[in-house]
Amino acid sequence: MRRCPFFFDTFTSREVNMDSGKKNRLYLLLLTSTILGIATLVPFSGASEPSILGYHALCTFSPISSVLLFYGGLLIYGRIKNG
Repeated sequence: MRRCPFFFDTFTSREVNMDSGKKNRLYLLLLTSTILGIATLVPFSGASEPSILGYHALCTFSPISSVLLFYGGLLIYGRIKNG
C-alpha cells in the first residue's frame, strides 16, 4: 500500500519491474549526468569569469553544478537499483 511519496519506507518493495527500455534510458541519463558533472570541473581558458573555486572552468558555477549533477546521478542510480 502506498501512502505518500515522501515516506521512503513504503517504496522498499516494488510491485512493477522496469522494462529494459526504461532501464536503458535511465543508464543513459546516469552516464550523461556523470560525464557532465566531470565536464563542469574542466579548466577552460575561454570562460568569461572564474569559477567559485578561483580558476576559469567550463562552468562558472562548477562546484555547485557538479554536486547537483552527481546528486542527480545518485538519484537515478537509486531508481535503477530499486525499480
